[in-house]
Amino acid sequence: IYLQVLSTKKRIISSMLETAKKHFEIGLEYFEKSNFIEAEKNFRKSLEYCPGRLSLLVNLSATLIKLHKFDEAQVVINEILIDHPNDAITHLIQYQTSHSVIKISLPTLAANSVAA
Repeated sequence: IYLQVLSTKKRIISSMLETAKKHFEIGLEYFEKSNFIEAEKNFRKSLEYCPGRLSLLVNLSATLIKLHKFDEAQVVINEILIDHPNDAITHLIQYQTSHSVIKISLPTLAANSVAA
């Protein structure tokens, strides 16, 4: 019975990851076509299956900026900086997030880094 449960869990996880990947790829396609509303929907759907995934958060934040949803983008960027401090700056620079539009909460980041 243990092996059956384990096998079932593996199939469920694999299915969830495939669904997340599908929505991520669709989101990328919409982003490239400048259909940012649909890109946002798909990145958020993918995050339901892979919460906190860095690539999803970065793409969602870039999409929110394109949609002029700056407050929401700031929340996502702060989540990236707090949860992925070693990778976040590289990804943010890669996506050329506008720091003049988004005010990143560095004191919050510093406080969380000390606590960790």
